[in-house]
Amino acid sequence: MTVIPMTAGLVAAALPGSRWPVMVRLAQVAGPLLALGSVAMTFTAGFDAVSEVTLRRCMW
Repeated sequence: MTVIPMTAGLVAAALPGSRWPVMVRLAQVAGPLLALGSVAMTFTAGFDAVSEVTLRRCMW
């Protein structure tokens, strides 16, 4: 489920990254922020207590 978005993000950063190195730095900042955002959005989905505790522990 995460392989396709991860691959698309890597390709989107690598292709212009060889010509514009600032794109690599931008991807290094945006990638983790988007990952944390996707985890934070799952907390509002109403998981059971065990799933929520596990996600919170993985986040830190």
